[in-house]
Amino acid sequence: TAGQALGRPSLPGKIETGESSLSMGAPLVRDWAEFRALSGSIPVSGDGAKGSVEFTAGTVVDFSERKVVLRNLEPVKSSGLTSGQAQLVRDYLAEIRVALDLDEVVRALPADFEIPQQASAGPQLNFSPPRIVVSSRPMRLLLIDGPPAHVSIPATEIEFVVNTDWDVFHDRTSGTWYILDDGHWITNNFLSSGDWRRVAELPRDFLTLQVSSEWPQVAAAMPPVKSTDKPVPFTISYEPTELVVIDGEAQLEAVGGSGLQYVANTESDLFIYGDRYYYLASGRWFYTKSLDRQWFAVKKLPGVFAEIPENHPRSRVLAAVPGTRAARHAMIEAAIPRTATVAIGTASELEIPYVGEPRFVA
Repeated sequence: TAGQALGRPSLPGKIETGESSLSMGAPLVRDWAEFRALSGSIPVSGDGAKGSVEFTAGTVVDFSERKVVLRNLEPVKSSGLTSGQAQLVRDYLAEIRVALDLDEVVRALPADFEIPQQASAGPQLNFSPPRIVVSSRPMRLLLIDGPPAHVSIPATEIEFVVNTDWDVFHDRTSGTWYILDDGHWITNNFLSSGDWRRVAELPRDFLTLQVSSEWPQVAAAMPPVKSTDKPVPFTISYEPTELVVIDGEAQLEAVGGSGLQYVANTESDLFIYGDRYYYLASGRWFYTKSLDRQWFAVKKLPGVFAEIPENHPRSRVLAAVPGTRAARHAMIEAAIPRTATVAIGTASELEIPYVGEPRFVA
C-alpha cells in the first residue's frame, strides 16, 4: 500500500546533539515519476515533536543488487517541527546515502500509480507454443539454435557446434560425435536423442585441445574418467523447447477449494483444472488435454488462478496471472528502464565473432 515503510541502514536514523535528540523513521514512498524522481516523506519524532519531512530525490536502479539508490535527496517542506529541528534533519539528509529495496519500493507505490506510457508499450510476445516435452523419468534438454553450425578447430579433424550451450564435438575422420557432460565424455554415431554411452578414450586430436588455452573445460576433463554409470538421457531439439520432468506419475494436490490442482512432483509450473493441463513458460500460459498431445496458447486464463494464495509453493506464477497484485508489480518492474555505463572509446576493442560471413537484415 502507499506509504509502506522502507527501512535501510541510513534510515531510520537518529540525530543526537547536546541539546536535541530526534529519531527519523523509514521513508514512506508516495510516487516515482517516470522512474526518475522518487517522492515521499520521512517521519520525525523526539523533543516533543511528532512530524514529518517531505522529500524528492533522483534515483538510480541497481538491478544486480535490487536496490534503488537515492541521489540529491532534497527536503521540500516539513510539518510538526520547529525551524531548528527541520534544519537538523536537512543537514543530516544532506550527508547520508539511502538505498531502498527495489521490491519494497514497487510494493509501496499507490494503486493509482500510472506506468509511463512509453515504458509500458513493450514488444508483443510470441504466443505460439514452443515444443513442450514431458517426461516421467530423469531427462535433460540439449538445445541447439537451429541446425548445428559446425566450426573446424585448426590443426585437427575435430569441429565443434557453436550454436549450443553444450560442449558438442564431431570427429570428421570417424564421423563420431562427442559431448562433454559434467566432466565425463559421452559418444554416439549420430547427433540424436538416444543411445549415448560413456567413453574412456578420445581421438588423438583432442590432445591438441587439451593444451590449448581456448579449451579449459576440455583440459579439465582429460584424460577421460572411466565410469560404468549410464548418462542421464537427454532430448535434442533444434527449436525453442520446454522440458517438463515429472518424478514418476503426476501427483496432484489441490489449490484451495476451487478445483484447481498442481503437479507437486515437478519443478515446473504445471496445473490441472477441469479437463485441461495448464503450463507456464516464460510468462506465457499453454494448455493441453493430454500431456503427450499438442499444446495450445491460453487466450483467457480461468479466474481460479488468481485465487492461488501468496504463500503457496507455486505462488510465483501469480506474476503471470492477470489482475493480481503480483502481476501489476511485475509490469511495473518490467517498465523500469535498464541503463548501463560504457566507457568512451571502448567500441574499437569490441570483437564480434561470426559463423561464416555476417548477414545483416533490416
